[in-house]
Amino acid sequence: MKTTALLAAIWFAITFAAVTTGAAAVGDDATAPPGWVMIAAGKAFTFEAPRDTARYSGGGTALDSFVEMFRNTDFELGFDYGQFSNDLSGFRAKRNFSFQQTIIDGRQALIVTGPANNDWGCHDYASAVYIVVSHSRWSGRTTRLEMNGCTKSTEKLRMLHEVFHSLHFLDD
Repeated sequence: MKTTALLAAIWFAITFAAVTTGAAAVGDDATAPPGWVMIAAGKAFTFEAPRDTARYSGGGTALDSFVEMFRNTDFELGFDYGQFSNDLSGFRAKRNFSFQQTIIDGRQALIVTGPANNDWGCHDYASAVYIVVSHSRWSGRTTRLEMNGCTKSTEKLRMLHEVFHSLHFLDD
């Protein structure tokens, strides 16, 4: 029984390493796979996702930021764009999560990936990206984006990373 658990843990670690390494290769010059479409998040940013990706309401109400949710046949996706977006630092203490520093649209980004335990309401596999978008010197306010996704299989995590790497922030 212990051998089976060890093999499962090794497989899981190798899968996440492959997913995050592959995502790092996508980098800032990412081009979306064929059949993907550009989705505008208001006037803040755009991202690309499979054609069947559609907005939906999860029932929540944003108080201090711009939030939206999307889903398709492969994953659910949500974001929080504002001053107090989740910086993902709480995931440092979670076992089985991988962390990747990368560049997205010319900005430093952190991507976390691992088995969800009701993170963002997800019970399967989750990945999220955190990016500081801008900082105003005169007001001291920082605008941040945290985008997270949930999927039922580790194979679809790479697709979420491609969405993250397609992010493009719009100038005011």
